Amino acid sequence: MTRRGQTVAACVGMVLAGTVAWIVGWDLSSRYGHDTYDNLVGGSGIVAAVLALIALPRAGWARVPLLASVVVSALMAYARFDPAPNAGDIDVTPLFLPPLVVILGVTALFMVAVRVSPDGARNRRT
Repeated sequence: MTRRGQTVAACVGMVLAGTVAWIVGWDLSSRYGHDTYDNLVGGSGIVAAVLALIALPRAGWARVPLLASVVVSALMAYARFDPAPNAGDIDVTPLFLPPLVVILGVTALFMVAVRVSPDGARNRRT
């Protein structure tokens, strides 16, 4: 697998981890217990952060959304695994942070997948 293929695979995995956290976060029927819910959303944040870090060294300009995704994913994982949450706080972590991970992952995936020639010009035939 090429370097670009590894980066694309890591970006796709990051988008999938963000999607899992988003689906679990929007579960209004409460199918998941409190501990399972925290583990799924927080674990997805950890997986997304690790995959973004794996894709980071070879991403070119896609490093910008990948770095932002690392920060958002780490914040999402920290908020779910916080040892002393305040009882009266409204938890908006699963509502806002997973969509950001998905958007940043898709942006990085698009930036990695689009091929640009070395001189910056589009692929044109002369």
